[in-house]
Amino acid sequence: MDEHFGFSRYAESLGRSANSFDELYAALQKPYTYLDTILISILQKKIESINPKLLAISVPFPGNLYTSLRCGQWVKKNHPTIKVAMGGGFANTELRSLSDSRVFEFYDFITLDDGEAPLEILWEYLHGKKELTELKRAFTLVNKKVTYINNTSCADYNQGQVGTPDYSDLYLDKYISAIEVINPCIVFGVMEDGIN
Repeated sequence: MDEHFGFSRYAESLGRSANSFDELYAALQKPYTYLDTILISILQKKIESINPKLLAISVPFPGNLYTSLRCGQWVKKNHPTIKVAMGGGFANTELRSLSDSRVFEFYDFITLDDGEAPLEILWEYLHGKKELTELKRAFTLVNKKVTYINNTSCADYNQGQVGTPDYSDLYLDKYISAIEVINPCIVFGVMEDGIN
């Protein structure tokens, strides 16, 4: 069905090789896989119903990178006025010294670390309220060259200011278990006198 399929990871091996980007870039030049078609169909419906100015994609793990790139690729081809930004754990750990401009065929911006202030400033920049030089912890292309912009005068938000996520509109009871464990018989039980 799809050579990259996994219940809890998708194309993870491609994401792990992203330090060179060649293998991943080559995979993104191929026709859509069956799962790519499903992904893009869902994305297309969301884009048409929301009509966003900015699509911000969180990529926490290597197994999320390929699909985020596919989403960015489709948006930039079919809705070039929508800006695409990427952030999340993968960017924070693996893209801190990004230099390959091909990444920006899929994203317009990549932000690092705590995302509230960088996204707020990016949003203001896209609406003409900030200059490009005021971006915070963001990679983008400037004169076709990967450029890191970090306005250190802008303070980050404290955890107490941002609150906690609200997952109440997600159907969490309808998700399949995505845990891939070699030995599913490993079970821990808590007893009165300790862990058993």
